[in-house]
Amino acid sequence: MMTSPRRSSFLAVVGFSTIAGSGILTSPAVAVAQGRNEQVQSLSANPPKIWEDRGPIEQLDLFWGGGSPERVPVGPFTFVSADLGGTNPKANVRDVNGVLWGVKWDEEAQSEVAASRLAWAMGLRVDETYYKLLSVPETTGTTDWYMVGDYGACFGKMGGRTSHSKYRLRNFVANPPVVSSVSGDTVHLEFKGSNAPAHASVPLEGARFFANRAAHLTLAQVEDAFRAAKANDQDLHGFAEAVYGRIREVVTKVQ
Repeated sequence: MMTSPRRSSFLAVVGFSTIAGSGILTSPAVAVAQGRNEQVQSLSANPPKIWEDRGPIEQLDLFWGGGSPERVPVGPFTFVSADLGGTNPKANVRDVNGVLWGVKWDEEAQSEVAASRLAWAMGLRVDETYYKLLSVPETTGTTDWYMVGDYGACFGKMGGRTSHSKYRLRNFVANPPVVSSVSGDTVHLEFKGSNAPAHASVPLEGARFFANRAAHLTLAQVEDAFRAAKANDQDLHGFAEAVYGRIREVVTKVQ
């Protein structure tokens, strides 16, 4: 078991040092190329990606996820600017090493940390906050990545803008099962919330792709994701068991 670094329990930080952060740059591909390479590439050298194989999922460290002890932000911090996007307060700050970080307070902070680690374990890029096309420099050239971000509204009651909750164990446990039924090549979901019709179903092939990897995720790893979020004992074990149970439900229903 790894020991967590000392940090505040009510904020989450997202690094911007290697990629554009929080959707505040309109041309991240150019910004990244200028920051990491002498020559700016206008076209990607590699095909776009949405997923990468991180190796056997049961061997991944979900406490750190895509980060590391060496990457922990170091205070004191210098305020750079306020981030007025979204529904929760955020700010951009710079640490003593000169690294620029996005800081998020309030109820989304813990769910953001835990959910991003689970998404990372599944093979997604999680550094960006919004879903967009982003260029990331790699040893073989620049690759465009489709990214899913802003996981702060997780682990609560499903619902619309005014009826949902965030990071509430009792609400999360009371949600309906993830999968309502499987018919033919389609998996029907029990999603309730904004844009529900767009999230009503997924292809069976995609659900099985998720299940084949998620099946090897352990309860201890899920607990580490919430441990990284500084969850108290009740939330840590409660959320981990509920999330793990829902993963097993999906695995069972789509195989």
